[in-house]
Amino acid sequence: MEYLDPVQGQRWHRKLATLRTARAAVAPAPTPPLARVPHTPTPLHTHPQVLCSVPSPSAALAEIRRVLRPGGRLLLLEHVRAPEERRVLCLMQRLLNPLWGLVGDGCSMTRDTLAAVREAGFDTSGMLSFDVPGLWLLSRHIAGVARVAG
Repeated sequence: MEYLDPVQGQRWHRKLATLRTARAAVAPAPTPPLARVPHTPTPLHTHPQVLCSVPSPSAALAEIRRVLRPGGRLLLLEHVRAPEERRVLCLMQRLLNPLWGLVGDGCSMTRDTLAAVREAGFDTSGMLSFDVPGLWLLSRHIAGVARVAG
C-alpha cells in the first residue's frame, strides 16, 4: 500500500497502469479512513514524504495501523522538525512554517513525526534520524521501518 500526495499519486496511477503484474493500492494521503482498503490486513505500507502534509498525522497513522496486520511494517522517509538544540533552525522553521504550508500544499516543517509514529503504537527502533546536506530548513529526516506491535 502506498500513500502519496495528489501529484505523486497521478504519476503512480499512470505507472501502475502500464504494469500488468503490479499489485498495489494507491490512495491519496489526506483521505482517512481508508475505505478503499480491503478488510484483509496488509503486511507493508510505504510513506515517502507524506506525513508532513496530511491534516492529522495521528489520524492517518491510526488508520494505517488499523489496516496493517500484527507485525506489519511501515516504511517511512520523512523530513521532520529540527532537534531543539538547533535553536536558530527551530526558530526559523516556526516562523516560516505558515508560509511554507501555503506554498508547499500543506507541508509542515515543524512536525515531530517520529514521536507521532511512536504514539500511534509502532516500534520505531528500526528508524534512523539524520541530516541531508544542502536542505537547510528541511535538513532533518527520518527513514526506516516501523513495525506494528503484536
